[in-house]
Amino acid sequence: RNRIGILYDEDQSGTFVRESIHVAKRYGMELVTIPINKQEDIPHALRALLPKIDALWLIQDQMVVSESAIPFFLDSTLGAKIPLFTFSSTLVQQGALGALVVDPWTVGQQAARISLSRLKEHSTGGGHLEPPDHPQLALNLNSAEYLGMTLNAELIRLAGHIYSGHGPVARQSAPSDLIP
Repeated sequence: RNRIGILYDEDQSGTFVRESIHVAKRYGMELVTIPINKQEDIPHALRALLPKIDALWLIQDQMVVSESAIPFFLDSTLGAKIPLFTFSSTLVQQGALGALVVDPWTVGQQAARISLSRLKEHSTGGGHLEPPDHPQLALNLNSAEYLGMTLNAELIRLAGHIYSGHGPVARQSAPSDLIP
């Protein structure tokens, strides 16, 4: 079973979520989605979603992700022993299992390169979305252990950020300390 849950706001993330559903199917995964209209809907929606999923993917959606909602996501997923995968290494430090994170400098360089290319082509159209260059995997090994997961040694080697604590003061360990 590979059911991944997503809470999202249709206006902000609907297109992204629909595209993700198709990509997930190609890889044998099912995205179980619940649209929300206001932040007050999050607790009820998450409680309804957790029994139906094997992992929660917290996407960067301003309606869903807020300073007040983050502790609820972390507490709820850890309490249900459901892995939380997100976009932020800070959330991984606080207890999420993992994230794909991008370096702001690298994203800025990529944006400049795309902008220059469009200027040279005299293109004012929307173009297509491009994935960020060189995303890095962040992992929280304590969360993996708490969830009863044994992470593949190769996955740990691939991670650019490895945390071995819980909460906002998780220590980032040198990868060589943690590689089996």
